[in-house]
Amino acid sequence: MSVLVVVNALLFQITWFATLIGGAQGQWHWGAMGIVALLCFSAWRRSLPRDLMLVATLAVVGFCLDSIWAASGVLDYGSQANQLAGLTLAPVWIVLLWMGVGLTTRHSLKFLADRPALGAVLAGGAAIPSYLGGERLGAVVIPEVLALGFIVVAWGTLFFVLFKNVDTTDLSAP
Repeated sequence: MSVLVVVNALLFQITWFATLIGGAQGQWHWGAMGIVALLCFSAWRRSLPRDLMLVATLAVVGFCLDSIWAASGVLDYGSQANQLAGLTLAPVWIVLLWMGVGLTTRHSLKFLADRPALGAVLAGGAAIPSYLGGERLGAVVIPEVLALGFIVVAWGTLFFVLFKNVDTTDLSAP
C-alpha cells in the first residue's frame, strides 16, 4: 500500500468526521474544508479533471438518493434537511460526503476498480455503520433501522456500477 493511498484515506476519514460533526451542528463548512483538502490532493496527483467528473456524478446521485430516503422517512435529517416546494431534500453536508467519496474512488479505493463485486459488498456493508455513526454523532435520525436495507441495496448497486466503470489508468506518482 502506497503512502498516497494512506494519505487519501486519512483525508477522507477526517472529512467524514468533520462533515458529520459539523452537520449535526448546522455547520456544513467543516466538511467543505475537508473537501478542499481532498481537492488539493487530487490536484497534486494531477487527476483533478477525472476526479471532478466523479465528484459531480456522486454529488447528484447522492443528493437524489438521500433526498428520496429523507422524503420517504428512511432517514430524518431534522432541521438540517432542506425544503423546496414541500419536498424534503438532503442537507448540504451529506452531499459533501458524497463528493468526498468521489475524491477517493480513484485513489484509496482504486483497488476495487478491478473487483466491482467486492466493492459492492464492501460499500453495502459500510452503509449501515456509516449511517449509524452519523446517528450517533447527532447528524441524522434513523426512525426504523430495518429500513437501512434499502440503503444497503442502493449502495451495493451504485458502487458495483461505479467500480465497474471507473478508470484509474492515468494515476501515476506526481
